[in-house]
Amino acid sequence: MKMKIIKLLSLALLLLQTNIYAQEKLYIGTDTTEFPPFEYIENGEIKGFDIDLIKEIGKILNKEIVLKNIQFDGLIPALQTGKLDAIIAGMTVTAEREKNINFSNPYYTSKQLLIVNKNNDLSTLENLKGHKIGVVLRCTGYVMLLKWVIL
Repeated sequence: MKMKIIKLLSLALLLLQTNIYAQEKLYIGTDTTEFPPFEYIENGEIKGFDIDLIKEIGKILNKEIVLKNIQFDGLIPALQTGKLDAIIAGMTVTAEREKNINFSNPYYTSKQLLIVNKNNDLSTLENLKGHKIGVVLRCTGYVMLLKWVIL
C-alpha cells in the first residue's frame, strides 16, 4: 500500500514540472505551523508524515529534496512563480485552487469536527449561526464553514 501511494505521488510530481529530470534537487514547500503530525518542527528540523512521504518520493526519483517552510498563504504563489517544484501540505482541494494548480490524487482524507460547550445547544449547523467560531483562515474548517454560510 505504501509503495502504491508513493508511486502515485511520484507520477503526480513528475507531471508538475516537465524539466524535473534535469534537476538534481526538488524544492518542496510546506507549512509547519498548523498541521502536526503531518508537518511540524522538532529540534529545528521539519518532520512529519508528509515529510517522510516526500523524502521517499525523492529516493524513488533519485532527487535531493529541499524543504522550504513557507507560510500557508505563500505556498501556491511560490509554486506558481517557480520558487517551488511542488507542495506537500494538508491542503483542501477547492474549485478556486484547482483553477491555479494541479493536485495529486488524495493520499489522506481528514474528518472535521466542531467542539462546543456541552451546556450550549449548538448541535446543528443552523444553531451555530451568529456564534463565534475559531478556525484557521483558508484551511478546511474555514472552507467548510463558508460553504455552510455560517461565517
